[in-house]
Amino acid sequence: FRSFRANSLELQKSEEIKALKNEIQQIADTLKFLQATVWGIVNKNELELPPEFSEIYAVAKNSGMNKSHLDEIMQLTLKHMPLKMRKNSVTIKRYFNTLLKKMIPIRHEKELCVGDKKIMMFVGPTGVGKTTTIAKLAARYAFKKHKKYKVGIITLDTYRIGAVEQLMTYARMMKLSIEAVVDPDDFSEALHRLRHNDIILIDTVGSSQHDKDKVDRLNQFINISTFASIDVNLVMTATTKYEDLKDIYE
Repeated sequence: FRSFRANSLELQKSEEIKALKNEIQQIADTLKFLQATVWGIVNKNELELPPEFSEIYAVAKNSGMNKSHLDEIMQLTLKHMPLKMRKNSVTIKRYFNTLLKKMIPIRHEKELCVGDKKIMMFVGPTGVGKTTTIAKLAARYAFKKHKKYKVGIITLDTYRIGAVEQLMTYARMMKLSIEAVVDPDDFSEALHRLRHNDIILIDTVGSSQHDKDKVDRLNQFINISTFASIDVNLVMTATTKYEDLKDIYE
């Protein structure tokens, strides 16, 4: 009897603690909502959000997310999110992140036809990960797809010795052909030497989008005549603010 009573008391205590935690979480969510209201983040001109949604809305908006995109995600969240999950900001964040992942469009890749050649150039600001991306794609095309492609690499980023050495190391490990190029004439010759490859990946010099001299010089490489069209791919960091993404793209 004593053992049963002790277990009952422990169970009751556990339920009381759980209820207390829920009350504290609700108070915290309400405080966050009031704070957001004071800051002018959630107001009458915007979405009417439950208190629990104020924190994720404030975080997303302050991160630089476009307002129309954010409002659309919030409307979808409010429409589809089960009521049981709306009890606290933690579950709301989890649902919001899942919904956001599903909304990001992904272009499906087309397989190369027999005899086709693909030249892919990667451009973008300094430090966004062009060189690392090229190394990953080289490994994917050469080893990880159901069809193994012959892959060649060209680097135009001879300004950074470390970048050249990094790609050279990757190429040696994967036993891939690689060329380091300085000017457009060298670039044309390098492409010709790598013409036996199915796919050629080109690393470029990273720079500010407002550095006109470097952009003009890059165009000299892009506009040379070669055996296949050059597919130019802009590389950007996913966490970049919307306004900066537009500026870099333009």
